[in-house]
Amino acid sequence: MKYIFPKLPEIEDKIKSQKYMALLLDFDGTISPIVKKPESACLPEKTRNILKKINEIFPVVIVTGRPLNVIKKKIGVRQFLYAASHGWERNFGVKFRKKIVPKFVLKKLNQFRKIVEKIKEYYPSLIIEKKPYSVTFHYHLMPTGQKKSLKGWLEKFFKIVHKQTSIKVFYDKETIEILPGLNWTKGNIAKLALKYLHKKNSKKFTPIYIGDSTTDEDAFRALKKGITIRVGKNETSAAKWYLRDQSEVNIFLKWLLSLKI
Repeated sequence: MKYIFPKLPEIEDKIKSQKYMALLLDFDGTISPIVKKPESACLPEKTRNILKKINEIFPVVIVTGRPLNVIKKKIGVRQFLYAASHGWERNFGVKFRKKIVPKFVLKKLNQFRKIVEKIKEYYPSLIIEKKPYSVTFHYHLMPTGQKKSLKGWLEKFFKIVHKQTSIKVFYDKETIEILPGLNWTKGNIAKLALKYLHKKNSKKFTPIYIGDSTTDEDAFRALKKGITIRVGKNETSAAKWYLRDQSEVNIFLKWLLSLKI
């Protein structure tokens, strides 16, 4: 994993050697700064303006765990492609804009959510973010002592979850997310977006993918021939390059725009 800025000449050569590029971006922690409460996350206006200009050169795809109706409002640019709910919802393609999740899987997700909700009386700072196809638990606002006890309880509880073949669990940045374990990831939806662009434009697009979470690792692995960038260094990441933190994302986007491909 290499720090990207000293390698920009190498990145530029790679971009210019390809005829067509597509920019795929996670939302939280990537183009939106991390905030205390999930509902407070927003896209800075300067970032929005940069992305709108980039979209005039090559397509922008937002790949996020946020529900489709939520992310479209937060981004506010209808020209972008949106792969939401970890790919279970999307705004591109004519058919199957929502993948079907078996009812028994959704039922299990709801059961797990209700079980964890019961302990909120002991951990009032625990934030439970309900989504159509997943449930995310945020414990970053809790006192240190409570974080340890809650995390211990959750890890024991989710050992049971791990045994469920239809459910998978992601741990990342004081959040825990439960998703359907049905072999459908950000990697799958990223490849589907590229396939859609190819079919629509009769052009093969090389991806630039930027993300910061464990769920983005599936995309990094799926897009090996592309330019994969992780926000935050992690030696175990499948991404080829990294940015030190979210504040550097805009710097990279401005550089990308300056290439005027």
